[in-house]
Amino acid sequence: MIRRLLLALLLAVFGAAAARAAGETSVQWGLSAGANPRALCAYDATHACVAIGTLDSSAHVFSPIANNPTNVFATNPIFSACTGYIYGNGAGAATCSTTLSGVPSLSASNTWTAAQTLPVYDDGGAVYNVKAFGAKGNVATLYAATVTVNTSTKLLTAVGGFFTAGDVGKAISVPGAGVSGGLLVTTIAGYTSATQVTLTTATTAVSSVVETVFYGADDTAAAQSACTAAVNANGGGRVLFPPGTYFLSSQITCAFTGGNYANLGITGSGQDGSILYWPASSGIALTLTSANQAFHVRGLTFATGTPASVASYTALAITGTNTSPSTQNDVSGNTFRGMVGGLYYWGVDVNTSGEGLINYNNNWFTAPSDATPSYGVVISNSSGSNNSVYVFHEDNWSGGNIAVSIGSYTQGVTFTGCSFGGLNSGVYVPSGASGLIGNISVSSSAFVTQSNNIAINTSIQSLQLSNNFMIITNAVAAVSMNSTVTWFNIEGNEIFNNASATGQGISVGGASTGGVITGNSFSSLGTAVAFGGSTSNNVDQANAYTSTVGALYTDAGTNNQIDVATWNTYTPTASCGTGSGTWGTVTGSYKTVGKTTHISINATLTAAGTCATNVVFSLPNTSKTAAVLAGRENQNTGTMLSASLAAGGTGMQVQSYSNAAVIASGDVYIISGVYQNQ
Repeated sequence: MIRRLLLALLLAVFGAAAARAAGETSVQWGLSAGANPRALCAYDATHACVAIGTLDSSAHVFSPIANNPTNVFATNPIFSACTGYIYGNGAGAATCSTTLSGVPSLSASNTWTAAQTLPVYDDGGAVYNVKAFGAKGNVATLYAATVTVNTSTKLLTAVGGFFTAGDVGKAISVPGAGVSGGLLVTTIAGYTSATQVTLTTATTAVSSVVETVFYGADDTAAAQSACTAAVNANGGGRVLFPPGTYFLSSQITCAFTGGNYANLGITGSGQDGSILYWPASSGIALTLTSANQAFHVRGLTFATGTPASVASYTALAITGTNTSPSTQNDVSGNTFRGMVGGLYYWGVDVNTSGEGLINYNNNWFTAPSDATPSYGVVISNSSGSNNSVYVFHEDNWSGGNIAVSIGSYTQGVTFTGCSFGGLNSGVYVPSGASGLIGNISVSSSAFVTQSNNIAINTSIQSLQLSNNFMIITNAVAAVSMNSTVTWFNIEGNEIFNNASATGQGISVGGASTGGVITGNSFSSLGTAVAFGGSTSNNVDQANAYTSTVGALYTDAGTNNQIDVATWNTYTPTASCGTGSGTWGTVTGSYKTVGKTTHISINATLTAAGTCATNVVFSLPNTSKTAAVLAGRENQNTGTMLSASLAAGGTGMQVQSYSNAAVIASGDVYIISGVYQNQ
C-alpha cells in the first residue's frame, strides 16, 4: 500500500546520495507511516521499503543503519549491482553512480535545521497514491481573464494573472489559440511577469479576449504509472487521487492482464474535491480481461476542456470480456462535466461495452441544455452473451442529448430515484440495436425533456414504469414505443405537457402486446394513450384525466381492452333509408371498454319531408358483429324502436319492432345499447 502525504519535516540537506542498480527507474526516498521515529526508506518498483535509517522529526535526529550492506541491501534486487556501502554514517561511499533527482541527499550530520519535504508512504495495503508517483494536482485557474496571444513571440498576456518563475515547464490550456481557433494545449517555456509567460507553441493569435486559462504540472505520467502498478499488483489495488486538480494531457489506460482475480479502485476525495482535467483527450480507459475482475470508480470529477460539438471525447470507457461477470462493479459519487460550465462537455460520460453488474450511485452527468452530441451513459454489448444488471440509483442528468442509451445484448437496466432534466431524451433504446434487450425498469424518477422521456426504437422484452413524474415540453410522446415492446406495465405515473395541450402521454407502436396501462394521471396532452395498428391484447384502464386532455385514447390495434371509465361525446350523422327530412338536435355519447361499445343517441326529426323506410344514425366506430339495440319514439307515439347493426357496419337502421317505419315530423328518437366493435 502506498499513501503519499506531503509532510514538511525539519530535515537538514544531507550530503552523499544513495544509489540504485542499472535499469532501475523507480527508486524513491520516502518516510514510512506511523509515529516517530519513522523509517527513512528507499522504495523500489513495488514500493517496498528498504530501510536506510530512522528519522525523528520531533527530536531532529537522524539515525543511519550500520555500514553492512549484506544486512540490508545485498538481498534486495534493486541494490544487487551495488558494492561497498550504499549508505553509512558519512564515512562510507556508494559505488552505484545513478542518483535520484529531486530528492534530498544525505550527509554525515545527524541533526538538521532546514525544512524539507519528503513523501510519506503507508505500506499496509495496495493503495497507489498518484502523488507518490510524482503527481502534483496543482492546476491553477485564470478565470475570465482578458487574454492576448502573440503567435510570433509566443507571448501570452493575461490581465489579472499570477504566474511565477516556478510555472516554467508546466502544461497550459488556452482557448482560441489552437488550430483554427480551437483549444491550445502546450507548456510554459518562459516567465516574464505575473501577467506574461512565453508558450512553447502558439498557433492562432488571440487579442484581448475573455477566456479561462488552466495551467499546472502535467500529471499524466504519474497517473499512468499508478494505474499500471495497481492493475499489475497481485489482487489489484486502489489508485488514489488526493484533493487537487490534476492536469492530464492524454488518456490514462488501466488494463488488467490475464484472467487473474483482481479488483481495481480509482478514487478521489469526492466530487469537485479531486478534479481530473483532460483539456483535449478522452479520460480513463478501463479494460477487464476476466469475469473475475472488478472495478470501483468513486469520488472524482471528470472534466473536459473541449465541447463535444468540436471533438467527441469519452470520460470513462469500460471494456469487458462480453461474458457474464461474477463480481460487482460500481461508478459512484462522480461528476462528469466541462471544466467551464456551459461551454465544454464530454461526447460520452461513461461508455460501457462487454461488461455487466455495474452499479451507478449518486453521479452527476452534466452538459449544456440539449447539447448534441452528448451522452451520459452508453451501454452496448456484443453477441455471445447478454450482459445484465445495470443499476442506476439517485443519479442526476442535467442537460445534454441522451441520458442513458441501452444498446445491443443488454438486459436488466434499473433506474430508481433518478432525475433527468434539460435533455432531449432520458432513457433511450437506439434503432439498429440487436440481440435480446429488455427488463428495463424505471421507478420514482423525474423527467423534463424536450423530446421523449423514454424512447424505445428497437424491439425489447419487458418494460416497467412506475411512480414517475414525466414532463414533455413539445408535441411528442412522453413514452414512445416506436418498436415492439412485449410485456409492459405502466402504472402510477403522472404524465403531462408543460408547454401546451399537445403530444401524447404514451404511444404504443410496433407489434407491442401483453401490456397494461393503469393508475396513471394524464394532463395537458393531445392524446393520453395511442395504440398503433399492429398492437394487440393490451389493457388501458382505470387512469385519471384532466379536462386539458384532448382524447383519452386512440386505438387502431386488435383486441386491446380499453376502459377509460368516461363517456365520450360525438355527433351522429342522421339520414333516412329513402328520401330526406330536416333534422334538429342530434347528439350521441359512447364509452368503449376493450371491444365493447356502450352507446346512447338522442335525435329530433323537425320535418319528415320525403323521409321513408327507416332512419339511420352513424356509429362512433365499426361494429364487428350484427347487433340489435333498443329505443323509443319519445314525442308523438311512444313507439318502441329496434336499431339494427350489420357486421362491419358503420351505422344503425331504426324502425319499429314490427319493421314498420316510424317517421313523422317532431319525432324524437332515443336509442341505447351495447355492441361489439372491431
